[in-house]
Amino acid sequence: MGNRDIISKTIYNLEKQLLQPEIRSNRTELDYLISNDFIEYGASGRIYNKKDIINQLIESDKESFFIYDFTIRMLGEEYVQSMYRIKMAGKDGEFRYSLRSSIWENKKNRWQIVFHQGTKFNKNVE
Repeated sequence: MGNRDIISKTIYNLEKQLLQPEIRSNRTELDYLISNDFIEYGASGRIYNKKDIINQLIESDKESFFIYDFTIRMLGEEYVQSMYRIKMAGKDGEFRYSLRSSIWENKKNRWQIVFHQGTKFNKNVE
């Protein structure tokens, strides 16, 4: 397995972790995975920093998320952009979809998310 493949698998697993209810409700785990200078452009148009997003994740409903069409783009030796789609199963039984993109930074052999953006889309219009 090449270096790019190892990085892709690592980032995929980190993205999956951030979607797991037990991680999304654990302030310590979130603090470890999210960079201090994190920024998110939310689907609502709101901009979140690390403190905002951790508080929001802890208070949010714990939906089921499924990642598909996952890919990465190397932005340098220490930065990777992940791009993927999410299928979310809501408590109402309805599915919602979003396009996601994150930038991860390798700091002292530890990957942390520094940027994220999610955009809703209609599966029927894909």
